[in-house]
Amino acid sequence: MEMKNIQIKLKPLLFLFVLGIAFSSCSTSDDSETDPDTPAEVFIIDYNIDSDTVLTNHLPGVDYEICGSIDIKANLIIEPGVEIVMCAGSRITIERDGSLNAVGSNASPIIFRGKTASPGFWQVLHFNSNNPSNELNHVVIADGGGANSFENATIWVNDNNAGQLTLKNSTISNSKGIGLLVEGIASIPNFSNNTFSNNGDSPVSIAMSNIGALDVASNYADGNTKNQVYVKNATVNQPQMVKNINVPYLIKGSSDIKSDLKLEPGVRFLMSSGAVIDVNNSGSMNALGTSNKPITIKGEVDAVGYWAHIHFNSNNPLNKFTHVNIKNGGSRSSYKYSSIWVNDNNNGSFNMTDCTIADSYGWGVYVENGATMIPSTKSEVESVNTFINNGSGTNADCTDTCSIYLP
Repeated sequence: MEMKNIQIKLKPLLFLFVLGIAFSSCSTSDDSETDPDTPAEVFIIDYNIDSDTVLTNHLPGVDYEICGSIDIKANLIIEPGVEIVMCAGSRITIERDGSLNAVGSNASPIIFRGKTASPGFWQVLHFNSNNPSNELNHVVIADGGGANSFENATIWVNDNNAGQLTLKNSTISNSKGIGLLVEGIASIPNFSNNTFSNNGDSPVSIAMSNIGALDVASNYADGNTKNQVYVKNATVNQPQMVKNINVPYLIKGSSDIKSDLKLEPGVRFLMSSGAVIDVNNSGSMNALGTSNKPITIKGEVDAVGYWAHIHFNSNNPLNKFTHVNIKNGGSRSSYKYSSIWVNDNNNGSFNMTDCTIADSYGWGVYVENGATMIPSTKSEVESVNTFINNGSGTNADCTDTCSIYLP
């Protein structure tokens, strides 16, 4: 069927039915009405949406074609079963005063796909709006990520306006880069049961301040080039429960933990080069694995001293590790090349049992005078934990087995 550009602005809450409808603002004809026998059309949207609009499933296949850079400045509702093809290089931005609500069903999903099924054929679905109506539920999104910025993500939730998006029961696939990018103070409330498949990079890139939003029912490992979730540095001011999802988390940069960060049994942290986790003020880091499901914190690359350290500058009693395997830390010389550094500034405290620390550049654990370690003596710590090949860095400033320094 020939696709026609109807050259109109969709009217507020206008429903597009299979039979032709008269548009008072139509500029393509002098007729005041559309012939009811005219076949249904694939409508081309190449203009901003600045009044409340509903897109309906009026054809058995493609319903709409979106071309160019489209700004949503009002409330856009997409009904179940709607199929949208995206032109080459096209993008959709949901602006501060707009919202996009696309709620399909299992039987009638909503589809966004490239006019050509190629990674990065179109650019991005960009949420720059804090409207709670922003929702993608039972939506299939494919072939995006072609902006050559924003980590080549298909969906980008921006933090400029504290953007938010509810994402459920949806599939993001065939992106040029990241499937979903969630920045800084943006949020993804009610994230659940999503699938990320065949994306050209990681399934998700998210700030540490949102790490607890990800759920275990989602599949992050369906043929993506990098089956790991990127976690970017951020300040954590709200409690975060880190779920044991089906891929590791790649921790980047230096994150400041000022609330409670809790890791479920089985969680895997891969630490990027020089990565730091700072537990400050009244914040805590609580990692309680089990013998069957230990928690792993190790370098992205298996090399001595690849990442920096976990720094406890907090005396919160929740600072406790059990059944945690820690490896490849200690790249920061100013803290005795230790993987775990317990600072005395805030009378820092740390409790560790049934853990293994291996391949630290210097000390496995370094405790400053005035800080607290549980157990409280070197021999007790060594009796309930395992230290392997620590102090193996060429300039390591430690002695003996380099297991733990206690003043």
